[in-house]
Amino acid sequence: MIDDLAKQALSETKIGMITQNVVNGQIGLQTAQGLVMLQNSDKSWTDLDLQLVNFTFQGGITVGTNLLKTTLANGSSLTINTVDGSYLYVPNTSANTADSVDNFNVSGGDATLTLTFNRLDLLDRDGITDVVETNLANLANTISKGDLNNDGIEDKQQSSVTNIAWITNNDFNAAQKGDLTSAKPVMNVVVAGDKSGKADDFAQLSKISVLPSNSSATGGSKPKATATSGYIKTPWDALQFSVAANSHKGLKDVDAIRAGTQTLIKIDISRAGESDFNGYMKYVSSDTINTYKKASLPLVTLDGEALTTAKQAGWYDYTQRVSGGDGAHFLKDASGKITNIEIVITDNQFGDDDIASNQITDPSLPVIRAIPIAKTLESSTDVSGLAAEFTNLTLQETLIDKKSRPRS
Repeated sequence: MIDDLAKQALSETKIGMITQNVVNGQIGLQTAQGLVMLQNSDKSWTDLDLQLVNFTFQGGITVGTNLLKTTLANGSSLTINTVDGSYLYVPNTSANTADSVDNFNVSGGDATLTLTFNRLDLLDRDGITDVVETNLANLANTISKGDLNNDGIEDKQQSSVTNIAWITNNDFNAAQKGDLTSAKPVMNVVVAGDKSGKADDFAQLSKISVLPSNSSATGGSKPKATATSGYIKTPWDALQFSVAANSHKGLKDVDAIRAGTQTLIKIDISRAGESDFNGYMKYVSSDTINTYKKASLPLVTLDGEALTTAKQAGWYDYTQRVSGGDGAHFLKDASGKITNIEIVITDNQFGDDDIASNQITDPSLPVIRAIPIAKTLESSTDVSGLAAEFTNLTLQETLIDKKSRPRS
């Protein structure tokens, strides 16, 4: 019946199942209160006391068999199947309110949860509005309108695909406002369902943003040269995003051989014209370190350093060490220009700031380095030699910059 209702609704609606989290690999729902419900083979739901659960909300009206509908003051509505939890969200996109978010409080037995929708980003809920996604796709690709990754589906309709303006926070903000005129910073982000890079239909990108260089989310600064990292240049600001599962089966594992669940994020940066990036770094906050510690989960960098105390918060190398392993690596074309960044993250391990299962959060950025971050000194006591090497590299960079400037 939900399908019948959908045919009568607005063209841009959101149909889904209330399957927010996975519990022990079963189809399940975990509410904000921590209560768990399991779905039966007939699609009905029971709580852990084996009591049948019906979904409802206050003020709802019956519109069909097992169908309940509620309408917000702004005109947006939600129709829910009280038995299996499927729902139909119909936004009032013309609602004249400053906040574009619609919240519906749904009750199921003794539990409640809030379903949240963005009226301007209602097709894929990745945090980038449909208009911005389409505008960026068309700015960078005049052939496949609205489809920057050329998979035959408009990007705004795919929860695992989005378009952003990266390079700097200013570029990102300009795109959000509709003021971006250059295709250079336009990037396409895809959560892949396998190593081929094809979009995962059941992954949800969200909370995508490009952070200012002084963002508190990255300790108020970008990576800096140290005795172990050497010379680092950071022309781009940090990218932050989250990935969650839209399916009861959880996130797709792109590497069944390795332990854990590996997620692959592919970022097309081909229009940026970059060729110098040779490293990738991510920020680990004190909150992340403390959260892992409280959950008794090991947090170990790719260099084998265990992060256990808040004072270890900072930037760490996330450049992929071995093919297919955790970390980021760069794909280049025949001319040496970087076309894509591929990032592999294992759920609940270094690289993932969110310890919830089947949810990944990552702030990170590409860097240019003259000394490999993973390099260990042949003589750890030869700090003066490293300092001299760093000074020489800095002077070389200055000379290169001067040579590259047009003469007056």
